[in-house]
Amino acid sequence: MSTSPVPILLVDHDEKDFNAARALLEQFETDTYCLDWAPDYEAGLRALSKGAYALVLVEYHLGGKTGLDFLQSLKDRGPEAPVIVLTEKGDREVDLQVMREGAYDFLIKGEYDASLLERSLRYALSRRKTEEHLLHTARELERMNSTLKETQSRIIQQEKMASIGQLAAGVAHEINNPIGFVSSNLRTLAKYADSVTGFFKELQRLLADAPAGSPLHALKDQWRDRQLDYAVEDMIDLIQESLEGTDRVVKIVKDLKNFSRVDEAEHQHANINDCLDSTINIVWNELKYKAQLTKEYGALPRIKCFPRLLNQVFMNLLVNASHAIEKQGVITVKTWQDNGSIVASVSDTGCGIPEPIRKKIFEPFFTTKEAGKGTGLGLSIAYDIVARHKGEITVDSEVGRGTTFTVRVPALEPQS
Repeated sequence: MSTSPVPILLVDHDEKDFNAARALLEQFETDTYCLDWAPDYEAGLRALSKGAYALVLVEYHLGGKTGLDFLQSLKDRGPEAPVIVLTEKGDREVDLQVMREGAYDFLIKGEYDASLLERSLRYALSRRKTEEHLLHTARELERMNSTLKETQSRIIQQEKMASIGQLAAGVAHEINNPIGFVSSNLRTLAKYADSVTGFFKELQRLLADAPAGSPLHALKDQWRDRQLDYAVEDMIDLIQESLEGTDRVVKIVKDLKNFSRVDEAEHQHANINDCLDSTINIVWNELKYKAQLTKEYGALPRIKCFPRLLNQVFMNLLVNASHAIEKQGVITVKTWQDNGSIVASVSDTGCGIPEPIRKKIFEPFFTTKEAGKGTGLGLSIAYDIVARHKGEITVDSEVGRGTTFTVRVPALEPQS
């Protein structure tokens, strides 16, 4: 089986040296090597830029330039063919310099024969092949390490979210019991208060008509001194406000359970509007000091999805929207149907995302936050979750005006 000859470039000012080197190489098997000639420094660089050479033989003395200059030029240009420098006899310092500068070998002009030349050529080719293999292996290991690191971080993040979900469900369960009987007692107390208030009003009417000096007239003074008019009215308001408070706690508990979804099958029917509402309630403390929240929900059907995972997507988008607003702004959440898809968008009036950064925001570990304040995985995980639903997430942003993230998932059931 024939193989292509090894292309070699000789950079040497003397054509006699080229003919001598070619004659030495011709002593071996026909077409093993193919030797080209460049008569000076510039011609050598031009030849390398035009053709692919496996090896370069370069004379050390190149007029106003040296072999060291040639090696440095190759370093500046990036990876090139391995270089063997042809030096003068007795100049040991030059021999050491060219090796330190990156030459693969050196040969002393006039003292090498065909056997020594080929041995040097084979050594250089073998070393370059080994280096390329090692470089390829290093790059592959780097890629595998990056993939492993990304996978590990995602697993940790998923475990963390699962733990948060379990914790939220546990807290919701523990709160649900005491708040249940507090709410029930308050409602019973409200009924008692209605009866007591009716009795007090009748008593107040009798006191108003009581003649001076009678026992009822004395009670009238106590009624006034104890400010019972205010107390009776305020008692009703206090009970009503407490009932509103317990109702809000019950809603928060419900949203915690909806957000965690650990007590239900992961793949289930859900309404995206409900997912957004429960998530907003969970992250409300992150939003309320920075933004006015506007909700523009369309009528949506229930779809088969992974609600807990979509909650995580919406949580990341809402928190990022809050972080994009420096002082005060507006966050708008919209939902609608479009060509068989369910669409949800989260918009903010924050700082916006520059174009160079916008291209990288879904990359794992990319973050513009300070060290220790972000993992760079939020949007990457959101992207993967939406992709798992056979959907897409896009971003539209203008610096100084704000950003809109749009999540689009099909109304069909995703494959797990």
